[in-house]
Amino acid sequence: MTLEHLKKRECSLHGARRRDRDWLEQILHPDFCEITRSGTLVDRAETIAALVREKGAPAILSANFTLLKTGENSAILRYRTVAAPRCAPLIGCAAKMNAGSWSSTRGRRRPMATR
Repeated sequence: MTLEHLKKRECSLHGARRRDRDWLEQILHPDFCEITRSGTLVDRAETIAALVREKGAPAILSANFTLLKTGENSAILRYRTVAAPRCAPLIGCAAKMNAGSWSSTRGRRRPMATR
């Protein structure tokens, strides 16, 4: 597990690829959930559906990435958005899957697409 590897995966969700259903299905853990800016808890299916429908959202630019290892097969990636509709501190959790690949398990505080 490296900071650069998890940073690259997380940042893949900040641009056009965030609307790619196949990529989202691959990168988001089956137990993925997140809390939206309004405080609503949404699951993986809701998140994927909202992102696929998203239109005209600006790319998210992020900085100040740090990695907190929480176990042999888990970590917390912390960072800050620097050029988005709202700048905010964010966190993403990752877990190592059976095949050795890393998967986002918990979302971060960020705006959700319009439902």
